[in-house]
Amino acid sequence: MNYLNYASFVRKLTGTDSTSFTNEDLVLLTNIAKDDIAEVIVQLNENFFNVTSTTDLVAAQREYPFPNDLLRSVKTIEAQLDGTNWRRLKEFDLNSYTLTQENPPKPYNNRNADGAKSQATTDETTITEQFSDDTPMYEIDDRALVLYTGSTIIDVTGGLKLKCMTYPRNYITADLSSTTDMSVRQVDTSTYMPRPSHLTMAIRTSILFKQSNNIPLEDLDKFYEVELEKMKAKLKKPNLDSVVQPKVPRQLGYNY
Repeated sequence: MNYLNYASFVRKLTGTDSTSFTNEDLVLLTNIAKDDIAEVIVQLNENFFNVTSTTDLVAAQREYPFPNDLLRSVKTIEAQLDGTNWRRLKEFDLNSYTLTQENPPKPYNNRNADGAKSQATTDETTITEQFSDDTPMYEIDDRALVLYTGSTIIDVTGGLKLKCMTYPRNYITADLSSTTDMSVRQVDTSTYMPRPSHLTMAIRTSILFKQSNNIPLEDLDKFYEVELEKMKAKLKKPNLDSVVQPKVPRQLGYNY
């Protein structure tokens, strides 16, 4: 269903027009319905709303800003530290950062322990001394990603890649005049609502409008849960490419 048809269908369900059900209200309620249904979809498959975001590595730059919703749901981070080969990074907690020592101090020698901690700084020289390109690490610092590697960062086009789970972006009023299908991803950093969810989302939006205006629900509205189950059944169909095909030993008869 495209956005224009979606808006027309919701208004048909509610017996309204663009005056009695404004674009602003339609978008507001649709976004509520979208979030409700997206939660259901995630319960079916937590990978459904995965997105890959890439950016360039910049020489001598360790901090890379990303949208906060992406950083909150990071699954994996990879980088081409040498400009060619991809290497997966391990998450790192800066609070646990201490200097490596050839002769570790006794565990209750506070002077040595504090010294190892106080010298564990984040200047370029110390980072390259303490970390390795074989096991590179990252930390999420507010709205940015910080890389900890054994060598200084070099320029690499598209050399940093994040795989994250992110919910579809909120719709805006300008969308409602679009003939683009709602299952088409609008921006690279967001996902989309799958086609089987569009009817369910329209019914849910209609219910929200009627409930907020004390309008009695009609038969189709009352079948929302049925339509929700239909949507779930469609989205649960297995992907044959990822189904494990078990092998059964050949039966030759000697084991009977």
